[in-house]
Amino acid sequence: MIVMLNLMQRFIAFVTALLSLIGINTSTVTVDLYTNPSSGYEWEYEFDRSGVLTLSDSYYNRDPYSILSSFSGGTRYFVFKAVSPGTVNVTFRYVKVIDGTKYMASSYVYTYNVDSNGRITLLNVK
Repeated sequence: MIVMLNLMQRFIAFVTALLSLIGINTSTVTVDLYTNPSSGYEWEYEFDRSGVLTLSDSYYNRDPYSILSSFSGGTRYFVFKAVSPGTVNVTFRYVKVIDGTKYMASSYVYTYNVDSNGRITLLNVK
């Protein structure tokens, strides 16, 4: 399950990077990450530098094709908006807290650049 999650997220990151390389840049960017709320894990994010991007929206859509809807997964969307020029790393962690201890299933670091026109370009995903 975790392997499939990692492969899907890396594919999505690749497509996003490809679109930015061919000149499709916007002043907002959406990161979509697979999640399953019944697992107890949630996506959290943090910036390594404030003032370049801001979170403008976050929402969840359940997988419409799942047979077991109460245990199905879906996608968590994070929509970021450009604030000022610069480069910023946005770290996502898929975490669960049990008895005060935080467990991490996976993590990603997205590196974005915001140019002087407010266009966001994905530089890297680790």
